[in-house]
Amino acid sequence: MSQKPHPALFLTAALLGSSLVSLLAVPAIAASPQTLLDLTQPTPRMAAQGTGKADDSLQQGIQLYQQGDYPGAESAFKRAIQLEPNSEEAHFRLGNALQRQNKLAEAEAAYQTVIRLNPDNVGAYINLGIVLDDQDKSQQAVTAYQQAIQRDPNNATVYHNLGIALRRQGKTDEAIAAYQRAIDLNPRYTSAYISLGNVLDDQGKADAAISAYQQALKIDPNNASAYYNLGITQGRRGNFPAAADAYRQAIRIAPNYAEAYVGLGNSLYSQKKLKEAEDAYRQAIRINSKLSAAYIGLGNALDDQSKPKEALPAYQQALRLDPNNPYAHYNLGVTQGRLGNRTASIASYRQAIRLRPDYAEAHFNLGLDLSDQGKRSEAIQELQKARDLFKQQGKVQQAERTDQILQRMGVR
Repeated sequence: MSQKPHPALFLTAALLGSSLVSLLAVPAIAASPQTLLDLTQPTPRMAAQGTGKADDSLQQGIQLYQQGDYPGAESAFKRAIQLEPNSEEAHFRLGNALQRQNKLAEAEAAYQTVIRLNPDNVGAYINLGIVLDDQDKSQQAVTAYQQAIQRDPNNATVYHNLGIALRRQGKTDEAIAAYQRAIDLNPRYTSAYISLGNVLDDQGKADAAISAYQQALKIDPNNASAYYNLGITQGRRGNFPAAADAYRQAIRIAPNYAEAYVGLGNSLYSQKKLKEAEDAYRQAIRINSKLSAAYIGLGNALDDQSKPKEALPAYQQALRLDPNNPYAHYNLGVTQGRLGNRTASIASYRQAIRLRPDYAEAHFNLGLDLSDQGKRSEAIQELQKARDLFKQQGKVQQAERTDQILQRMGVR
Protein backbone atom coordinates (compact mmCIF):
# COMPACT_ATOMS: atom_id res chain seq x y z
CA MET A 1 0.00 0.00 0.00
CA SER A 2 1.34 3.39 -0.98
CA GLN A 3 1.62 5.60 2.00
CA LYS A 4 3.62 8.59 3.11
CA PRO A 5 4.78 10.34 6.27
CA HIS A 6 2.48 12.72 8.14
CA PRO A 7 4.75 14.88 10.33
CA ALA A 8 2.12 17.47 11.35
CA LEU A 9 2.21 18.53 15.00
CA PHE A 10 -0.87 19.77 16.84
CA LEU A 11 -0.54 21.90 19.96
CA THR A 12 -3.06 22.19 22.76
CA ALA A 13 -2.82 23.93 26.10
CA ALA A 14 -2.47 21.98 29.33
CA LEU A 15 -1.72 22.94 32.93
CA LEU A 16 1.02 21.11 34.80
CA GLY A 17 0.03 22.03 38.33
CA SER A 18 1.67 25.45 38.37
CA SER A 19 0.78 29.01 37.43
CA LEU A 20 2.74 28.59 34.21
CA VAL A 21 1.25 27.25 31.00
CA SER A 22 2.66 24.08 29.48
CA LEU A 23 2.31 23.16 25.82
CA LEU A 24 1.30 19.59 25.01
CA ALA A 25 2.51 18.50 21.60
CA VAL A 26 0.34 15.87 19.99
CA PRO A 27 2.01 14.26 16.99
CA ALA A 28 -0.26 13.00 14.23
CA ILE A 29 1.96 10.12 13.24
CA ALA A 30 1.07 7.47 10.74
CA ALA A 31 3.14 4.51 9.66
CA SER A 32 4.11 5.13 6.09
CA PRO A 33 6.00 2.60 4.00
CA GLN A 34 6.79 3.59 0.43
CA THR A 35 5.14 1.92 -2.49
CA LEU A 36 7.05 -1.20 -3.49
CA LEU A 37 5.87 -2.84 -6.66
CA ASP A 38 5.84 -6.59 -6.90
CA LEU A 39 9.06 -7.92 -8.32
CA THR A 40 9.19 -8.26 -12.07
CA GLN A 41 8.91 -11.90 -13.07
CA PRO A 42 11.11 -13.54 -15.71
CA THR A 43 9.75 -14.23 -19.17
CA PRO A 44 9.83 -17.70 -20.74
CA ARG A 45 12.60 -16.51 -23.08
CA MET A 46 14.84 -16.01 -20.07
CA ALA A 47 15.15 -19.68 -19.18
CA ALA A 48 18.33 -21.35 -20.31
CA GLN A 49 18.15 -24.92 -21.55
CA GLY A 50 19.36 -27.09 -18.71
CA THR A 51 19.26 -30.63 -17.48
CA GLY A 52 16.01 -32.33 -16.61
CA LYS A 53 16.92 -32.28 -12.92
CA ALA A 54 17.67 -28.56 -13.08
CA ASP A 55 14.29 -27.93 -14.71
CA ASP A 56 12.58 -30.05 -12.05
CA SER A 57 14.20 -28.00 -9.28
CA LEU A 58 13.27 -24.78 -11.05
CA GLN A 59 9.62 -25.81 -11.37
CA GLN A 60 9.54 -26.92 -7.75
CA GLY A 61 10.91 -23.53 -6.71
CA ILE A 62 8.27 -21.72 -8.77
CA GLN A 63 5.50 -23.70 -7.08
CA LEU A 64 6.90 -23.05 -3.59
CA TYR A 65 7.28 -19.33 -4.37
CA GLN A 66 3.67 -19.12 -5.54
CA GLN A 67 2.61 -20.81 -2.28
CA GLY A 68 4.50 -18.20 -0.25
CA ASP A 69 7.18 -20.66 0.90
CA TYR A 70 10.12 -18.39 0.09
CA PRO A 71 12.79 -20.33 2.06
CA GLY A 72 11.74 -23.50 0.28
CA ALA A 73 11.80 -21.70 -3.07
CA GLU A 74 15.27 -20.35 -2.30
CA SER A 75 16.58 -23.88 -1.67
CA ALA A 76 15.01 -25.21 -4.86
CA PHE A 77 16.42 -22.40 -7.01
CA LYS A 78 19.87 -22.93 -5.51
CA ARG A 79 19.67 -26.61 -6.42
CA ALA A 80 18.76 -25.62 -9.98
CA ILE A 81 21.78 -23.30 -10.11
CA GLN A 82 24.09 -26.02 -8.85
CA LEU A 83 22.93 -28.20 -11.74
CA GLU A 84 22.89 -25.36 -14.30
CA PRO A 85 25.12 -22.45 -13.12
CA ASN A 86 24.27 -20.27 -16.13
CA SER A 87 20.50 -20.49 -15.77
CA GLU A 88 19.44 -16.88 -16.05
CA GLU A 89 15.91 -17.66 -14.88
CA ALA A 90 17.08 -19.59 -11.80
CA HIS A 91 19.29 -16.69 -10.66
CA PHE A 92 16.48 -14.22 -11.33
CA ARG A 93 13.91 -16.21 -9.39
CA LEU A 94 16.41 -16.77 -6.59
CA GLY A 95 16.76 -12.99 -6.29
CA ASN A 96 12.97 -12.69 -5.96
CA ALA A 97 12.82 -15.36 -3.25
CA LEU A 98 15.67 -13.70 -1.34
CA GLN A 99 14.04 -10.28 -1.56
CA ARG A 100 10.82 -11.68 -0.11
CA GLN A 101 12.83 -12.81 2.91
CA ASN A 102 14.50 -9.39 3.21
CA LYS A 103 17.88 -10.92 2.31
CA LEU A 104 18.62 -7.83 0.30
CA ALA A 105 22.39 -8.11 -0.16
CA GLU A 106 22.02 -11.69 -1.40
CA ALA A 107 19.17 -10.67 -3.71
CA GLU A 108 21.34 -7.86 -5.07
CA ALA A 109 24.08 -10.37 -5.88
CA ALA A 110 21.59 -12.66 -7.64
CA TYR A 111 20.33 -9.85 -9.90
CA GLN A 112 23.90 -8.77 -10.62
CA THR A 113 24.58 -12.33 -11.76
CA VAL A 114 21.59 -12.17 -14.12
CA ILE A 115 22.94 -8.93 -15.60
CA ARG A 116 26.37 -10.51 -16.02
CA LEU A 117 24.71 -13.40 -17.89
CA ASN A 118 22.51 -11.05 -19.92
CA PRO A 119 23.34 -7.30 -19.81
CA ASP A 120 20.03 -6.49 -21.57
CA ASN A 121 17.74 -8.06 -18.96
CA VAL A 122 15.43 -5.15 -18.13
CA GLY A 123 13.65 -6.99 -15.31
CA ALA A 124 16.93 -7.63 -13.53
CA TYR A 125 17.75 -3.91 -13.57
CA ILE A 126 14.28 -3.10 -12.21
CA ASN A 127 14.51 -5.58 -9.35
CA LEU A 128 18.11 -4.62 -8.66
CA GLY A 129 16.91 -1.03 -8.28
CA ILE A 130 14.24 -2.13 -5.79
CA VAL A 131 16.66 -4.01 -3.52
CA LEU A 132 19.25 -1.24 -3.75
CA ASP A 133 16.65 1.36 -2.73
CA ASP A 134 15.56 -0.87 0.14
CA GLN A 135 19.19 -0.83 1.35
CA ASP A 136 19.23 3.00 1.27
CA LYS A 137 21.41 2.94 -1.83
CA SER A 138 19.12 5.30 -3.69
CA GLN A 139 21.73 6.70 -6.07
CA GLN A 140 22.74 3.19 -7.15
CA ALA A 141 19.04 2.41 -7.54
CA VAL A 142 18.65 5.44 -9.82
CA THR A 143 21.54 4.16 -11.94
CA ALA A 144 19.93 0.72 -12.21
CA TYR A 145 16.62 2.22 -13.30
CA GLN A 146 18.38 4.42 -15.84
CA GLN A 147 20.04 1.31 -17.28
CA ALA A 148 16.59 -0.26 -17.59
CA ILE A 149 15.22 2.85 -19.33
CA GLN A 150 18.06 2.77 -21.86
CA ARG A 151 16.97 -0.74 -22.81
CA ASP A 152 13.20 -0.18 -22.55
CA PRO A 153 12.32 3.54 -22.73
CA ASN A 154 8.57 2.86 -22.74
CA ASN A 155 8.42 0.90 -19.48
CA ALA A 156 6.10 2.76 -17.09
CA THR A 157 7.13 0.61 -14.12
CA VAL A 158 10.74 1.73 -14.41
CA TYR A 159 9.78 5.41 -14.39
CA HIS A 160 7.55 4.90 -11.36
CA ASN A 161 10.31 3.17 -9.41
CA LEU A 162 12.78 5.82 -10.54
CA GLY A 163 10.44 8.44 -9.07
CA ILE A 164 10.41 6.63 -5.73
CA ALA A 165 14.22 6.57 -5.59
CA LEU A 166 14.46 10.25 -6.58
CA ARG A 167 11.92 11.23 -3.92
CA ARG A 168 14.00 9.47 -1.28
CA GLN A 169 16.93 11.61 -2.39
CA GLY A 170 14.82 14.73 -1.93
CA LYS A 171 14.77 15.41 -5.69
CA THR A 172 11.07 16.16 -5.76
CA ASP A 173 10.90 17.93 -9.12
CA GLU A 174 12.74 15.07 -10.83
CA ALA A 175 10.49 12.57 -9.04
CA ILE A 176 7.39 14.40 -10.33
CA ALA A 177 8.77 14.27 -13.88
CA ALA A 178 9.37 10.52 -13.54
CA TYR A 179 5.86 9.87 -12.21
CA GLN A 180 4.30 11.98 -14.94
CA ARG A 181 6.28 10.04 -17.56
CA ALA A 182 4.97 6.80 -16.06
CA ILE A 183 1.42 8.16 -16.34
CA ASP A 184 2.01 9.30 -19.93
CA LEU A 185 3.05 5.75 -20.78
CA ASN A 186 0.21 4.17 -18.80
CA PRO A 187 -2.68 6.59 -18.11
CA ARG A 188 -4.38 4.00 -15.86
CA TYR A 189 -1.34 3.51 -13.59
CA THR A 190 -2.97 4.07 -10.18
CA SER A 191 0.23 3.62 -8.18
CA ALA A 192 1.90 6.37 -10.20
CA TYR A 193 -0.98 8.77 -9.45
CA ILE A 194 -0.72 7.94 -5.74
CA SER A 195 3.04 8.45 -5.73
CA LEU A 196 2.61 11.71 -7.64
CA GLY A 197 0.14 12.85 -5.00
CA ASN A 198 2.61 11.99 -2.25
CA VAL A 199 5.41 14.09 -3.67
CA LEU A 200 3.07 16.99 -4.47
CA ASP A 201 1.95 16.88 -0.84
CA ASP A 202 5.63 16.96 0.17
CA GLN A 203 5.85 20.25 -1.72
CA GLY A 204 2.81 21.64 0.07
CA LYS A 205 0.66 21.47 -3.07
CA ALA A 206 -2.36 20.00 -1.34
CA ASP A 207 -4.90 20.74 -4.08
CA ALA A 208 -2.74 19.13 -6.74
CA ALA A 209 -2.07 16.13 -4.47
CA ILE A 210 -5.80 15.66 -3.82
CA SER A 211 -6.44 15.81 -7.56
CA ALA A 212 -3.88 13.05 -8.12
CA TYR A 213 -5.45 10.80 -5.46
CA GLN A 214 -8.91 11.44 -6.90
CA GLN A 215 -7.66 10.46 -10.35
CA ALA A 216 -6.33 7.21 -8.88
CA LEU A 217 -9.76 6.60 -7.35
CA LYS A 218 -11.52 7.23 -10.65
CA ILE A 219 -9.43 4.44 -12.13
CA ASP A 220 -9.71 2.17 -9.08
CA PRO A 221 -12.55 3.16 -6.72
CA ASN A 222 -11.52 0.44 -4.27
CA ASN A 223 -7.93 1.53 -3.80
CA ALA A 224 -7.41 1.77 -0.02
CA SER A 225 -3.99 3.40 -0.38
CA ALA A 226 -5.43 6.27 -2.40
CA TYR A 227 -8.05 6.93 0.29
CA TYR A 228 -5.41 6.67 3.02
CA ASN A 229 -3.14 9.23 1.41
CA LEU A 230 -6.11 11.45 0.63
CA GLY A 231 -6.89 11.38 4.35
CA ILE A 232 -3.36 12.45 5.25
CA THR A 233 -3.46 15.39 2.85
CA GLN A 234 -6.90 16.49 4.05
CA GLY A 235 -5.57 16.36 7.63
CA ARG A 236 -2.61 18.51 6.71
CA ARG A 237 -5.04 21.09 5.32
CA GLY A 238 -6.92 21.03 8.61
CA ASN A 239 -10.01 19.48 7.02
CA PHE A 240 -10.36 16.78 9.67
CA PRO A 241 -13.94 15.69 8.86
CA ALA A 242 -12.89 15.05 5.23
CA ALA A 243 -9.77 13.25 6.45
CA ALA A 244 -11.86 11.02 8.70
CA ASP A 245 -14.18 10.20 5.80
CA ALA A 246 -11.22 9.20 3.64
CA TYR A 247 -9.77 6.97 6.35
CA ARG A 248 -13.16 5.31 6.84
CA GLN A 249 -13.28 4.54 3.13
CA ALA A 250 -9.82 2.99 3.33
CA ILE A 251 -10.98 0.85 6.27
CA ARG A 252 -14.16 -0.16 4.42
CA ILE A 253 -12.01 -1.52 1.59
CA ALA A 254 -9.25 -2.96 3.81
CA PRO A 255 -10.71 -3.72 7.26
CA ASN A 256 -7.31 -4.68 8.71
CA TYR A 257 -5.57 -1.47 7.62
CA ALA A 258 -4.11 -0.56 11.02
CA GLU A 259 -2.44 2.64 9.81
CA ALA A 260 -5.79 3.90 8.51
CA TYR A 261 -7.24 3.42 11.99
CA VAL A 262 -4.37 5.53 13.36
CA GLY A 263 -5.15 8.22 10.79
CA LEU A 264 -8.82 8.04 11.70
CA GLY A 265 -7.91 8.38 15.37
CA ASN A 266 -5.75 11.41 14.60
CA SER A 267 -8.60 13.08 12.70
CA LEU A 268 -11.13 12.37 15.44
CA TYR A 269 -8.69 13.56 18.11
CA SER A 270 -8.26 16.83 16.23
CA GLN A 271 -12.05 17.26 16.31
CA LYS A 272 -12.02 16.67 20.10
CA LYS A 273 -13.95 13.41 19.62
CA LEU A 274 -11.77 11.78 22.22
CA LYS A 275 -13.67 8.58 22.96
CA GLU A 276 -14.09 7.82 19.25
CA ALA A 277 -10.38 8.52 18.75
CA GLU A 278 -9.53 6.21 21.63
CA ASP A 279 -11.62 3.45 20.03
CA ALA A 280 -9.88 3.92 16.68
CA TYR A 281 -6.41 3.69 18.25
CA ARG A 282 -7.41 0.59 20.21
CA GLN A 283 -8.64 -1.06 17.02
CA ALA A 284 -5.32 -0.24 15.32
CA ILE A 285 -3.52 -1.95 18.22
CA ARG A 286 -5.78 -5.01 17.98
CA ILE A 287 -4.79 -5.32 14.33
CA ASN A 288 -1.09 -4.52 14.80
CA SER A 289 0.25 -4.49 18.34
CA LYS A 290 3.67 -3.32 17.09
CA LEU A 291 2.45 0.05 15.80
CA SER A 292 4.01 2.65 18.08
CA ALA A 293 1.99 5.51 16.57
CA ALA A 294 -1.23 3.86 17.77
CA TYR A 295 0.03 3.79 21.37
CA ILE A 296 1.08 7.47 21.18
CA GLY A 297 -2.36 8.40 19.88
CA LEU A 298 -4.05 6.28 22.53
CA GLY A 299 -2.00 7.98 25.24
CA ASN A 300 -2.98 11.40 23.90
CA ALA A 301 -6.68 10.54 23.81
CA LEU A 302 -6.63 9.07 27.32
CA ASP A 303 -4.65 11.97 28.78
CA ASP A 304 -7.08 14.48 27.28
CA GLN A 305 -9.93 12.55 28.90
CA SER A 306 -8.23 13.13 32.28
CA LYS A 307 -7.01 9.55 32.45
CA PRO A 308 -3.25 10.09 32.95
CA LYS A 309 -2.76 6.80 34.79
CA GLU A 310 -4.13 4.95 31.75
CA ALA A 311 -2.15 7.13 29.33
CA LEU A 312 1.15 6.38 31.05
CA PRO A 313 1.44 2.70 29.99
CA ALA A 314 0.39 3.60 26.44
CA TYR A 315 3.35 5.97 26.05
CA GLN A 316 5.66 3.48 27.75
CA GLN A 317 4.63 0.78 25.27
CA ALA A 318 5.21 3.21 22.39
CA LEU A 319 8.74 3.75 23.66
CA ARG A 320 9.40 0.03 24.00
CA LEU A 321 8.54 -0.25 20.32
CA ASP A 322 10.29 2.97 19.26
CA PRO A 323 12.79 4.12 21.91
CA ASN A 324 14.00 7.04 19.79
CA ASN A 325 10.64 8.75 19.32
CA PRO A 326 10.96 12.27 20.79
CA TYR A 327 7.19 12.86 20.75
CA ALA A 328 6.55 9.78 22.88
CA HIS A 329 9.18 10.91 25.39
CA TYR A 330 7.67 14.40 25.44
CA ASN A 331 4.09 13.26 25.93
CA LEU A 332 5.19 10.78 28.56
CA GLY A 333 6.81 13.72 30.36
CA VAL A 334 3.58 15.71 30.23
CA THR A 335 1.63 12.81 31.73
CA GLN A 336 4.25 12.20 34.40
CA GLY A 337 3.98 15.88 35.28
CA ARG A 338 0.21 15.61 35.56
CA LEU A 339 0.76 12.77 38.04
CA GLY A 340 3.16 14.95 40.06
CA ASN A 341 6.33 13.02 39.24
CA ARG A 342 8.58 15.96 38.33
CA THR A 343 11.80 13.92 38.47
CA ALA A 344 10.45 11.50 35.88
CA SER A 345 9.01 14.26 33.66
CA ILE A 346 12.34 16.13 33.66
CA ALA A 347 14.10 12.94 32.55
CA SER A 348 11.56 12.43 29.76
CA TYR A 349 11.92 16.00 28.48
CA ARG A 350 15.71 15.63 28.49
CA GLN A 351 15.36 12.47 26.39
CA ALA A 352 13.09 14.28 23.94
CA ILE A 353 15.64 17.09 23.62
CA ARG A 354 18.51 14.64 23.17
CA LEU A 355 16.66 13.12 20.23
CA ARG A 356 15.45 16.44 18.84
CA PRO A 357 17.53 19.39 20.08
CA ASP A 358 15.22 21.98 18.43
CA TYR A 359 12.14 20.68 20.29
CA ALA A 360 11.00 24.04 21.67
CA GLU A 361 8.06 22.62 23.62
CA ALA A 362 10.32 20.17 25.44
CA HIS A 363 12.73 22.97 26.42
CA PHE A 364 9.73 24.99 27.61
CA ASN A 365 8.28 22.24 29.80
CA LEU A 366 11.69 21.29 31.10
CA GLY A 367 12.21 24.90 32.16
CA LEU A 368 8.88 24.93 33.99
CA ASP A 369 9.61 21.72 35.86
CA LEU A 370 13.11 22.86 36.80
CA SER A 371 11.60 26.09 38.11
CA ASP A 372 9.14 24.11 40.23
CA GLN A 373 12.11 22.25 41.72
CA GLY A 374 13.82 25.53 42.60
CA LYS A 375 16.55 25.15 39.95
CA ARG A 376 16.21 28.73 38.79
CA SER A 377 19.35 29.15 36.66
CA GLU A 378 18.77 25.91 34.74
CA ALA A 379 15.11 26.81 34.30
CA ILE A 380 15.98 30.23 32.86
CA GLN A 381 18.46 28.65 30.47
CA GLU A 382 15.86 26.18 29.13
CA LEU A 383 13.16 28.83 28.83
CA GLN A 384 15.52 31.12 26.93
CA LYS A 385 16.29 28.25 24.55
CA ALA A 386 12.57 27.63 24.14
CA ARG A 387 11.88 31.30 23.41
CA ASP A 388 14.65 31.48 20.80
CA LEU A 389 13.47 28.28 19.13
CA PHE A 390 9.85 29.44 19.08
CA LYS A 391 10.98 32.62 17.33
CA GLN A 392 13.07 30.68 14.82
CA GLN A 393 10.13 28.38 14.11
CA GLY A 394 7.69 31.25 13.63
CA LYS A 395 5.63 30.40 16.74
CA VAL A 396 5.08 34.00 17.76
CA GLN A 397 2.40 33.43 20.39
CA GLN A 398 4.47 30.78 22.21
CA ALA A 399 7.57 32.99 22.07
CA GLU A 400 5.64 35.91 23.60
CA ARG A 401 4.24 33.67 26.32
CA THR A 402 7.72 32.41 27.17
CA ASP A 403 9.00 35.99 27.31
CA GLN A 404 6.25 36.87 29.78
CA ILE A 405 7.28 33.96 32.00
CA LEU A 406 10.93 35.02 31.89
CA GLN A 407 9.94 38.57 32.80
CA ARG A 408 8.02 37.32 35.82
CA MET A 409 11.19 35.50 36.81
CA GLY A 410 13.09 38.80 36.62
CA VAL A 411 14.85 38.10 33.33
CA ARG A 412 14.90 40.81 30.68
